[in-house]
Amino acid sequence: MKNRKMLLIAAYLIGAVVDAAVSIPMFSMAFSGDYTNEVSYTLASGAILMIGWTFLLLWAAYKPVERRDVLLITLVPIIGLFITSLVINSQSAYPLEIFLFRIIGGPLLAALYVFTYLFSKHVTIERV
Repeated sequence: MKNRKMLLIAAYLIGAVVDAAVSIPMFSMAFSGDYTNEVSYTLASGAILMIGWTFLLLWAAYKPVERRDVLLITLVPIIGLFITSLVINSQSAYPLEIFLFRIIGGPLLAALYVFTYLFSKHVTIERV
């Protein structure tokens, strides 16, 4: 049981680190002055949402078993970003490293979340 709880915590923390790391270049680009106001606003909005999701995952890690459904909810933006990356890359090429990060990283994180959710299915909630 303890291993399953630790796996839940690890999954939340991995997602939080990824979200926080991805938000940094988004903020940087948003305020670089290289884009139109609309694009800068969109980048900043996305970065703020990524930071919000970071805190959601940290909150879930605090009570990992009780909040394990957050893993399934998190699949929605992961899958959405994956599909968006495929569509945008088909219209104009990303730099290879960004494309590979999105195409490989998203499914890996999604697989981790699905595996962790299923693996932790029978963990009991400890009442204090």
